[in-house]
Amino acid sequence: EYGVDNISNSSRDHITEFLKEFLKLDYISGKETIIKKDIGLTITKSYSTATLTRDISRKADEDSWESRGTRPDVLKYLVVRNPLLGQIVEKIHCIELGMETVRTPAATTPLERELLSDETNCLAELYSDNVMWAVLESTVRSDRLWPRLDAAVLQQDWQKCLDLLACVPEKQIKTDHRFGHFRDLVLEQLSPTTDGWRYCQNMKDPQRLYQLTLASLDKWPLQGCVAVLNVLLSLDSAVLSLSDLARARELQTSIQTTSKVTQATQTLSSTEDAWEVLEELLKCGEVHLALQWFHHSDLIHVDHSSQTLLLIGQLLLDLLERGQDVSAQELLESLPSESAVQICENILSRAQSISCLQHLVHFLQSQATTPAQILRYTHYDIGIHMLNHIPWQEQELYRDLASQPELLVEQLLMSTRISTLEEILGVLQGRLCLLPPGSPLSPPCLDALLRRYAARAVDVRVRTRELPTRRQLTPETPTKFVPPDTPPTKQEWVPNDEVTECMCCEASRFSMFNRRHHCRRCGRVVCGSCSPHRFKVSGYGNVKVRICSDCYEYILPRATQLEGARRMRAESRDSEVEWWLTKDLVYNATVREEFTYTHAPSVALCLSILKLHTEHSSLLRFLFTTIEMMLRLLRPISPGIINPEVDYTLLVTMIRSLLEFSKLSCSQYGSGSEWATVDGLFAEVDLLGMLVASPQTCAMLPTEPLRGQSALSALRENLLRSELWTLALEVSTKAGLDYNSVWLAWGKACLKAGAWTEARDKFAHCNPHKKDTQMLSDIIQILQDNPQLMDLKSRLGRLKVLSTRPEALHTSRGLEPKLYEECLYYLHTYGSHATTLSFYLNQNDIKSAVHLLVEAPVDLQVYLDSLFLPALQSGRVADLYSSMANIDKTFVVFKEYMRVSCAYCERHQLYHVLYQAQLITGDHVRAALTCIHFFRHNARTYNDLAASKSHLETAVGHLLQALKPSKEPKSLLVMQLSVQELTRYLSTARLQLEVVAFLASTAPAVSSHTLFSSSAHRVSLAAAVIAAGDDLEQSLALAARVTEDWQQGKSAVLCPAAAQLVRAGRASVVRRLAALYKSEPDLCNQMLTAALREHPQQSDIDPLMALITDVPSKIAAMIECGQLKSAYLLAVRHNRLSDIEKIMEVADQWGQPLIKKICLKKLNIPDDS
Repeated sequence: EYGVDNISNSSRDHITEFLKEFLKLDYISGKETIIKKDIGLTITKSYSTATLTRDISRKADEDSWESRGTRPDVLKYLVVRNPLLGQIVEKIHCIELGMETVRTPAATTPLERELLSDETNCLAELYSDNVMWAVLESTVRSDRLWPRLDAAVLQQDWQKCLDLLACVPEKQIKTDHRFGHFRDLVLEQLSPTTDGWRYCQNMKDPQRLYQLTLASLDKWPLQGCVAVLNVLLSLDSAVLSLSDLARARELQTSIQTTSKVTQATQTLSSTEDAWEVLEELLKCGEVHLALQWFHHSDLIHVDHSSQTLLLIGQLLLDLLERGQDVSAQELLESLPSESAVQICENILSRAQSISCLQHLVHFLQSQATTPAQILRYTHYDIGIHMLNHIPWQEQELYRDLASQPELLVEQLLMSTRISTLEEILGVLQGRLCLLPPGSPLSPPCLDALLRRYAARAVDVRVRTRELPTRRQLTPETPTKFVPPDTPPTKQEWVPNDEVTECMCCEASRFSMFNRRHHCRRCGRVVCGSCSPHRFKVSGYGNVKVRICSDCYEYILPRATQLEGARRMRAESRDSEVEWWLTKDLVYNATVREEFTYTHAPSVALCLSILKLHTEHSSLLRFLFTTIEMMLRLLRPISPGIINPEVDYTLLVTMIRSLLEFSKLSCSQYGSGSEWATVDGLFAEVDLLGMLVASPQTCAMLPTEPLRGQSALSALRENLLRSELWTLALEVSTKAGLDYNSVWLAWGKACLKAGAWTEARDKFAHCNPHKKDTQMLSDIIQILQDNPQLMDLKSRLGRLKVLSTRPEALHTSRGLEPKLYEECLYYLHTYGSHATTLSFYLNQNDIKSAVHLLVEAPVDLQVYLDSLFLPALQSGRVADLYSSMANIDKTFVVFKEYMRVSCAYCERHQLYHVLYQAQLITGDHVRAALTCIHFFRHNARTYNDLAASKSHLETAVGHLLQALKPSKEPKSLLVMQLSVQELTRYLSTARLQLEVVAFLASTAPAVSSHTLFSSSAHRVSLAAAVIAAGDDLEQSLALAARVTEDWQQGKSAVLCPAAAQLVRAGRASVVRRLAALYKSEPDLCNQMLTAALREHPQQSDIDPLMALITDVPSKIAAMIECGQLKSAYLLAVRHNRLSDIEKIMEVADQWGQPLIKKICLKKLNIPDDS
């Protein structure tokens, strides 16, 4: 019976198959065979009936296998069918087959190795040195093993014991705990040796292992100690206490650290100086090990000098650079805060990675106490965040500026990394807004920085004034340029405006893009091609500044050493040195002063910078200022002379781009005034853009801003003078000016040039609704003043007329027929009746003017102002009336025109013109009235009336003509009166002739009152007739005829006549009148009283006074004549107290106190005097 439990599954399957096939053979027929498949397989070999089971008891004799044999053919069959089984059987019985063909195949090689192993040989001692038996046994028989172990223990051959125990299957050891305890005892005996750690780690008892480890650490090597401690720490925490595990872990760390430190510091003679070991570890790059050593040596609690702080700082820096942030943070937290801050400050400048910088700054932020410190570290943190947004390949270039992020922003602007800067500011916008106003990173400060570099981006450097004299570029005697011994100051540089060409090559002309550059070594103005070199020049610190090629050739040979020359050549090759800022304020100031954008001016760069601006008002102010600066560049150097260095078209495009950006900004945040400014600038730029479109108009750029109506009008007039009609129209439209003047000027120019058809088209664009404009006057004036400027067709037509009708050379109109027709076209198109009538009259074409009155409803005032009055002034009224009469003899068609002209003449006392119109129309009544006016006009006395008596006689003739019957119908224009009225007027006129004849002979100085005047004048005239006549009866008869109502108005005539007679000293005639009208006492009293009022001579007073019969009238007459006493007596006699009061008042006025006194007495009034 052989146990093959330890055989592999494949071998077991082979054996099973073999047995199945073997049991079917004939020579084992009749034998009972049972094969049971199970986990294990037991082979029981018997020559009798047997059962193959897994649980067969082993009762056979130990040596029974030796007495059993196997037939050779069976063995051969086994070898052929299953080499493994055959080899096993052969090895067990040690059968010699004597067959050369029987060999051990390759498949049995593992069995051979198992048979030859040390474990099998050791175990074979228990089985009479039969190795096959030892191999095939699934367990080791305890009755054979323990005696051997006892013998080894007695001999203290612990290794022998360990070897025997190693042969025992693990399954058997688990079932028998004695093996485990015995093995731990053996391992414990072996552990104190140098190699005891190898045995000790196989112990099963954790507590015994822990105690044994603590006792043997000093005997084991470091790697052995570490290995055993690893085994301990790998055990379940339930088998050891937490304190034991912690102690083991602590020992493990300490030993590992010591081991690693020893290996890493082999160059050190000893590790007693912990700081020296730490320094060596840091030099070797063993950062993690250095940290372990730092804690292992408890260096945290020792006093720290400046040197030790440097070592700790280096350790911290290395940890952070390697990404061990947790360890670094623990190290910082373990240090005193003052030392930690000092260490972080010391290593900030040496930190390389962004994460390292960020960790240090965050720690310093947490430790900051003062506002200045907080702001400083906040800036540093912002700078680190900025670095994070820069590509890692370039972060090293900007890392030094992280502590001053405003410099980093400025550096990005200098390097035109606008997209990067936009990303940075977008992410950090919230943090930047929280900074105090004084911070250089606050939005106002950043906006100011952006505006400064935006201005640099559109910096245009051109000559801004005209050279007084043309510079002689090539001297008569060329000499090689020699740089000065010392670099000149900026005040000593050659001014920009004095140079138009490069002073180095003398060929390159400067412009907006071929910019001027000053050589810092010699101060000359040179082009970019002649100044590609940059060197350090005295006065500019460490900044490499631009020098020209001549200075470069001058400086290079002065390098005394080859190495120095080679270095300078290397520097000169870097012609496009980047502008880099540092933490040096003086250096940065020089860099800023020297900095220029390579491709300036660039509006795209300017706008990309301004997009980062946050505050609206200052942005718009900057844009407006920049636009104004560019607009100044558009102005010519002097009137009519443009700047050859300026690309005007490009400049206008740049300005328009800035305006578009301004408009966009206004649309988001703009106010009304800002919108107005943008619109105004847009309008101005549009006008300037039209001017710079061609060289001809570019020279017409204004020297002052195009703002306000005066400037725009001046520009338009300038364009008109240059006959740039289309551009002038565009300017008028853009500027909102009246474009009619442009069309008018254009049409006038065409008219003067004889292009009449074109002129008509241009004038048609003017305002056609307005009549009698200056345009029409100018057109007519041009045609009248330049009759020779006719188009070719007109000239040819005139030649044809000359050849056929020579008499048509001159016209009565004074103008060529073609010109006359052209004038009439414009008059009919744009003129009014007034202008047309004026033109006809000016051309002496009164007939056409009169026809116009018939054809069109001409306004009466227009007729008066435009035809009648000019004709009157030029003495052609008769021609006018004649032309009217040729059309209508009755003047009915012209009734209203005649009426208004006659009214005007009468209103302005133009009676002769009026009389002429009345004569031509046959209006005798009105003509008679006009003659009466002539009779009376300017007559002061009847002597003057006698001189103009002929006019009155003519009036009588007109009245007689009016009385004559007529066969023709009466005209509606003629004044019509009845026969009675005409007769009365005729009688009055004839009576007036008699009065004139009477008075002219008797009293020519009498005032010129006539019968055609008012009734009062007629009364006065009647009185004058009575007073002037020698024959009183004749005079009274004529006066009675003069007076319209003699019976009712005798007193009105006789009283003035009596007064006039008294004044003439003819008081006797008054007495005769009184005698004639004695029968009418009232009339007589009135007449005498009127005569006495004229104070006649003293001798005539009493006779006249005596004729008065009425007492009151006599008293009044006495008072008038100064006879107060007589008047008093008469009043007393008739008891007329009222008259006495009048006498008293007059006496008081005249200074007659006696009369007054008696009056007072009579009136019983006390005398106050």
